[in-house]
Amino acid sequence: MKILVTGTPGVGKTTVAKQLAKNLGYQYINVAEFAIERGFTLRFDKTLKTHIVDVEKLKKALGKTLKEMDKVVLDTHLVDAIPSDCVDFVIVLRLHPRELESRLRARNYPKQKVMENVEAEILDYVLVRAVKKLGEDLIYELDTTGKTTANLVNEIMEALKKGKRKCGTIDWINVLEREGLIEKYLVSKNQ
Repeated sequence: MKILVTGTPGVGKTTVAKQLAKNLGYQYINVAEFAIERGFTLRFDKTLKTHIVDVEKLKKALGKTLKEMDKVVLDTHLVDAIPSDCVDFVIVLRLHPRELESRLRARNYPKQKVMENVEAEILDYVLVRAVKKLGEDLIYELDTTGKTTANLVNEIMEALKKGKRKCGTIDWINVLEREGLIEKYLVSKNQ
C-alpha cells in the first residue's frame, strides 16, 4: 500500500508519517528532501526561506520511484507532485490555526510565510488540492489538535484496517467565528 500523509506545513506530517511508516514496517519518503537531493528545485526564495520545486520533474521522478515500491509512506504538502495512480490512501492532517501559527512562529518562519500557511489551513487548501487531484474516496481527514503522535498513528492504523474514509469534517472558519478569531486571520489589515 502507498500512503500519502499531507497537510499544511506545521500540522505534524513528518512526525506522524515517520511513526506510521515505522509501525507498518514501510519505507518513508520525505518528498521535499527527495526533490532537493535530486535537484528538482528551481530556486530558493529568500523572503519565504523555502525551495521552489519543479513540480512536473518531481512528479515524473516520484512516479518512477513509486512504481518500484509496494509499501511506502509519503510525506509532503505538495499534493500536485504526487502521481494520482501511485497512492492508495491519503491522510490529510489538520491543526487549529491558532496552534499552527504558534508552531510556525516557533520555527522562526517569516511572518508572511506563517500567515500564508495559516490562511491555507483555514481555507482547506491542502484538503481541496487532495480531493481535486486524488479523489475524495481515498481521503481520511484528521484533526491533530491536542493529540499525541501515538494517538494519531493509532487512529490512522484503525482507519487503514477498516478502510475508513472521512473528508470535509473540519471547518476552521466556523470554529474561528465561534472563538471570535476570524477577523484576526481573514480580514485584511488595510481595510
